Amino acid sequence: MIMTAARPSLRVLVGVQDEGFNGIETYAEQIAAAGAAAGHDVTLLVTSEKVAKVVAARVDASIRIRHLGLEAPGRVAKIAGRLWDGVAMRRLVRAVRRGLADETERYDIAHLNRPVLASAVRAVADRVVVGAWFYPHAPLTRVVHTWEHNRGPLLRRLVLAGKSLSYYRGDAAGFAAADRVAAPTTLLAQQLQRQGVPAEWCPPPVQVVSASATPPAEREAGVVRLVSVSGDLTHPRKNLQDTLAAAARLARPGRRVVVEMIGRNPEALRASAGRMPAGVEVVFPGPLERTAVHRRVATADALVLPSLYEEWGYVAVEALLLGTPVVTYPVYPFASMLEGGLGVVATGTRAEDLAQAIERVLDGACVSNLADAAAARYGADAIGRRLSTMWSETRSTACPPS
Repeated sequence: MIMTAARPSLRVLVGVQDEGFNGIETYAEQIAAAGAAAGHDVTLLVTSEKVAKVVAARVDASIRIRHLGLEAPGRVAKIAGRLWDGVAMRRLVRAVRRGLADETERYDIAHLNRPVLASAVRAVADRVVVGAWFYPHAPLTRVVHTWEHNRGPLLRRLVLAGKSLSYYRGDAAGFAAADRVAAPTTLLAQQLQRQGVPAEWCPPPVQVVSASATPPAEREAGVVRLVSVSGDLTHPRKNLQDTLAAAARLARPGRRVVVEMIGRNPEALRASAGRMPAGVEVVFPGPLERTAVHRRVATADALVLPSLYEEWGYVAVEALLLGTPVVTYPVYPFASMLEGGLGVVATGTRAEDLAQAIERVLDGACVSNLADAAAARYGADAIGRRLSTMWSETRSTACPPS
């Protein structure tokens, strides 16, 4: 237990978790887990009975799981929600209001993964905290950045750029309705503070499952093992062709380079892998269960993450907690995320820059006690303590009932 008598247990409502493994869904579950580990009385709100059963099998039994009975959207609603996030969020807001309408007890605090839900839980929570995701919090700049960070077909880029504006509108409404905003990076926290938003730095807590890592001293001499992970290996923002291009530049006599590309849709990358120089082997194990992913990441020399942008690098933090350094391009949020020797940020955004950054990792550029250093900054215990402080010190800004 992390709690002390000076900081009593709180009744906490966390939500809302839906299907999928993206960072926003992961956030709700991890906040609930960190809160429960810190000694709080936690209820996790999820969308459906199906999601409730899946999550219940993963989280601690002390966490109560409550579902909203929200059925999967129809075909038209699903397409509309993908094109404009506000459509999906209005549906979710209505479900939250219905699901909490009969609530007779109040929560000390609600912590939400989607800011737009803030007003929907105000009736049952004394204080409301929301997680922030997207940087910068400025409509035009966000559209421009989204356009720049998503290479690929014109129509896809147009849809994503438009959708980023929908996210911004939901965030702005949610920030205004919340008592506090938890920002994953100091950069976003400071920007929101300048805009008058009550934000503070509180990165998402992360837990990793036990993985049987091979100590570096026992790894095969002359073999460099790299890994990249993405739900969709073809996602243009993930930019994973550059992992292969960097690996090709690492080849030299007496060195073998093994690259594992974990995720769905390997076909395009597999074609590139067939043109790799001698001594470079590329493996496509497909999408793997989380424990298997952790095991492979833990035995790699580096996680290579050539993304053009990330809201938050969950996979990077998981690698760090497993003791594996991370190599990225100099893009948000990695400069601050990896500071202190947790990884290496390349000097530019070319494959040769990425290869040079990997060489720096191989030369020992990162701290030796990497897993411990990462746990002190991003682990569930450390963030659980930060959450406890933030929840206890947050004051309600809601107008008193008339």
